[in-house]
Amino acid sequence: MPTLEKITENLINQNIHRAAADVFKIMLERAIEPVAAVEADPVMPWPAPQAAPEPETPLIIGQVGYAGAVCGVAFIYFELPFAHECVCKLLGVTPQELDELGHDAIKDAIGELTNMTVGSFKNGLCDAGYPCKLTIPAVFSVVDFKVAAKSTAKRYTHVFNSLGRRLVIDVLMKAED
Repeated sequence: MPTLEKITENLINQNIHRAAADVFKIMLERAIEPVAAVEADPVMPWPAPQAAPEPETPLIIGQVGYAGAVCGVAFIYFELPFAHECVCKLLGVTPQELDELGHDAIKDAIGELTNMTVGSFKNGLCDAGYPCKLTIPAVFSVVDFKVAAKSTAKRYTHVFNSLGRRLVIDVLMKAED
């Protein structure tokens, strides 16, 4: 078993950035650059003001939990046009073909992208000596919503840019006892 490394904010942030960059490069052939790590109070509802989309912007949200030596949940927020671009690239289809495939194909592909990204993040935690397993991904389509973390959760919110499109990754982790 690897030497147990203390879970630091730096460890979490590095793993979020590496996971997002790897999945986008390998699966979507897109560069993704961090724009900001947003200070997020764990009881403050989503979205953090600096990461918020324009009002009435439809979002596709992927969610995957992780449990074991560390526990939490990660959300990936795609604005709808960006979700469509990613799904078209992942599936190798045109926007017209994606329309024919329908919403279930979009949900499945966003679920898979979320699963791969959070899985890569989780692998970094495992490599640091904190083994955990993933839950089944869930995908939501929303326009206006709020997420509030339990006060015992630490929240890490990161905003990324990929070819002018915004992606937000929001990781909640149970605070260490």
